[in-house]
Formats: sequence, structure tokens, C-alpha cells
Amino acid sequence: NLDHICYSIAEVFEYEQTDSAIWISLRSNNISRQSRNFLWKSLHDIYRVGFFWDHMPNLEHLVQCPTCEVVIWPD
Repeated sequence: NLDHICYSIAEVFEYEQTDSAIWISLRSNNISRQSRNFLWKSLHDIYRVGFFWDHMPNLEHLVQCPTCEVVIWPD
């Protein structure tokens, strides 16, 4: 996930960002505690979305978003 973030930052802002700078930015008080918690959990794959369900019998359909049919958080 961190590689995906670095790539996206470089693509959108034309600026290379280091992994450590991203981790430090998650501690910023400019971001609400709820948002920081969400971002931290997202980076650590805490949420049960996407490929989390791929290896579970009868639950493979949860890999894709039911609305847009796109894989959530592809690696």
C-alpha cells in the first residue's frame, strides 16, 4: 500500500515522497484523529476489503465492490 501511495503522490503532484515522510505525516495534528486512524489501518490492511476474501470458500464474491464491480485495494 505504501508503494501505491508513493506512486500516486509522484503522479499527481510530480513530487517524490519517502516512506518515512508518509509515516510522519500520519502523526500530524492537521489531520483529525479519526482520519489518522483510518489511514493507519488502511496502510496495515486492517479493513476486510478486497483480496482479504479471495481465499475464503463461498466469500470470493466480496473481493469486488458490489456497486462498481471493481476489486477494492488491488495490490
